[in-house]
Amino acid sequence: MNDVAAGEPWPFEAFPAFAADLIDSWSDAPVLAQAEASAFLQAAWEPSEAAAAWLRLWDAFWARALPRFSLDADHGSIVAAVLHSERLGHLVRWRRPHDRAGLEEVCARLVGRVTGDTALLARQTPWREGAEALSRQAVDFPVLAPAAARIAESVVAAVDEGGEAALTHRAVAAAAGVSLGAVTHHFPTRTALAEAGYAWLYDSIVQSARRAGVGQADHGDIGAHILSFLDIGRAAPRSRALEVFFLAATRDPALSNFAARVRYSRGLGTWGFLREQAPHLTRLDALLISHWTAGAGRAIAADPGLDDRVRAALLKANDIFAR
Repeated sequence: MNDVAAGEPWPFEAFPAFAADLIDSWSDAPVLAQAEASAFLQAAWEPSEAAAAWLRLWDAFWARALPRFSLDADHGSIVAAVLHSERLGHLVRWRRPHDRAGLEEVCARLVGRVTGDTALLARQTPWREGAEALSRQAVDFPVLAPAAARIAESVVAAVDEGGEAALTHRAVAAAAGVSLGAVTHHFPTRTALAEAGYAWLYDSIVQSARRAGVGQADHGDIGAHILSFLDIGRAAPRSRALEVFFLAATRDPALSNFAARVRYSRGLGTWGFLREQAPHLTRLDALLISHWTAGAGRAIAADPGLDDRVRAALLKANDIFAR
């Protein structure tokens, strides 16, 4: 970039390092970063002007930044949504070399997709893949026996009603109508509660998507598939608890392994649904689609008036991911 004349745009190949450094630096400012995360957590319950204001700042920034890197400002919607979701994920402080290098690999794949640059699309992603493998080793979501599954469902119910403060053994016991000892017998720690509740809720949403035929339509309209993901996720009962589990984990060092597993598992369900219909998609493409969908959902939750605009932007996926 030192060879670029003053006032001239930088090459888009420089964008991944820039975006990754920006997100990494933001995550190093925990007071502001967690204030933003809390605003989006509030938006899971009701529209939030604070969350909407954060989104407007973020969107405006990328609308100005993209042309500086020779990137089309029309791609601002996907770039902003994907990087916002990745930014929340980067609040997890786990294995710093993997987190930072993997973040830049995600940004490179994003630029490769919006530009069609073959060199970026061919770039390998060893750090992200390594982090995903290590997170699976660190946390193995349990296969729950019927009694434990009923308590896990009550974990979700308690958190969905009471937010992060309800992620306790007493709150879960009250929601389940069982003794405190019964809860601690199955899930002795807060980490175990979070892991079981998240796993139960995630599986519930996946099963709902399968029953609804998501990803099974015999067509290559990726935009339409993404819209179906968005609608299933927003309609799923107690889905807001997913935000609570993850963002609570970013604030509790005891939950760091769980948070990393959630972060690095993102997109696996999307990939499972889309691989048959769009076999050219990679694991990282599925992550970008999952981020885009999550970002769209957060935007609509914060400001329902954005619904039509967000949905129209998602249809651009056919141009971005069809090649």
